[in-house]
Amino acid sequence: MNMNSSTSATVLMVNLDNGLNETRAKELKWRRIQSLERSISPVANSLVRFSYSEILAATNNFSKGRVLGRGALSFVFRGKVGFLRTAVAIKRLDKEDKEASKAFCRELMIASSLYHSNIVPLIGFCIDPEEGLFLVYTYVSGGSLERHLHDKKKGKGGVKGSSGSSKKVPKLCDFGLATWTSAPSVPFPL
Repeated sequence: MNMNSSTSATVLMVNLDNGLNETRAKELKWRRIQSLERSISPVANSLVRFSYSEILAATNNFSKGRVLGRGALSFVFRGKVGFLRTAVAIKRLDKEDKEASKAFCRELMIASSLYHSNIVPLIGFCIDPEEGLFLVYTYVSGGSLERHLHDKKKGKGGVKGSSGSSKKVPKLCDFGLATWTSAPSVPFPL
């Protein structure tokens, strides 16, 4: 080979691993979904399973005007579902958060097992491998407990005791950080 002559070479590099990684990622995602499905199977049949298209229609494509609130791992949207256009609150868990599937499973299992007039009922859920995890609760109007406790616009707190004139009944509705425990419960005086 002559070192004095000008030689050029073209190198073609092909990444043959890209498709393999994509396939592995999809397989891993499906394994996680199957594991999640197994985890919620004891209660899944007692809830409505919504499709992602139903969730999208209910929230008007997750319109900013439908946002009710935001949590550490989620946004909550107001929506309407079904033939009767039932008002619901749809919790969309952050699909990028690694703890979202654990939080979803924990909240679904706890919320679906509690029945009380002061607890907002969980109606159903949606599991979509691409779009994420959703919990669907009955919508309760009247704002958040925080708003009622700290309502500065009216000049006073909005929650009344049993001697107060308010007819509003408080409802518990967020089990995002709840966990089951075998420890005895600590009663809180009312």
